This record gives sequence, structure tokens and C-alpha cells, in this order.
Amino acid sequence: MWKTEPTTGWQSSAVDFSHQNPKEMPYILKNLAHFLAQLRVAINHKSIEALYLHRFESGIVAIDQNGIEDGLTDSFLYAFPDDATRILFLLCVGKASDKDADMEYCKRFVFYLVNERA
Repeated sequence: MWKTEPTTGWQSSAVDFSHQNPKEMPYILKNLAHFLAQLRVAINHKSIEALYLHRFESGIVAIDQNGIEDGLTDSFLYAFPDDATRILFLLCVGKASDKDADMEYCKRFVFYLVNERA
């Protein structure tokens, strides 16, 4: 059974993002719920395909707000699905325009997580 583990980066960015983008957050969370439902029946996270799902290096995925309502600010929830532990690490959430900074944080988190196990 997959479970989620919010990081401190997720906790702080989610509060800020919710206040600044109140229309987008519910749609992102709805797509997160869809992704979790798919994880529970999939062989691994790589077998899941969805219009709201974007894959990046280091195994990081981004879940967007699309597919539900038009006219929302492009935004991403960044996560790291760890197939070995069946934990979906919630890394951060932000506007697509902040993607570079968000991805740097996410890559550092995954780097330390992987190296901590080695």
C-alpha cells in the first residue's frame, strides 16, 4: 500500500501556494488523489500515464492542475515516488514559472535520500 510522506519543503510551499493560488490547489490535490489511486494498482510508478503527470530526471514527477478547469495558473506539485518503499514523497508545490528553483530543491532532496540509503 502506497503512503504519502510530506517533506518540510512541501509543508511550507503548500501553505504559501494555497494562499497565493487558492483556485489551483484543489485541482492539484484532486490530481494527486488520482495518481495515488493509480499507484495502488500499478506495477510501479513508471507504468502510469496521465495528462496531468510529467516526468523529470532523478525519478521526480510533477502533477499539474490541468484537465479539470481552464484558465488556471500553470502549477506543479513535485513528488518522488519510491517504488522500493512504496512511499510518495511530497516535495513542494509552485507555479510553473518557478520550476527551475523548485526542481533544484527536488533534485537535492532525492540525491540525499538515495545517498542516505547507500
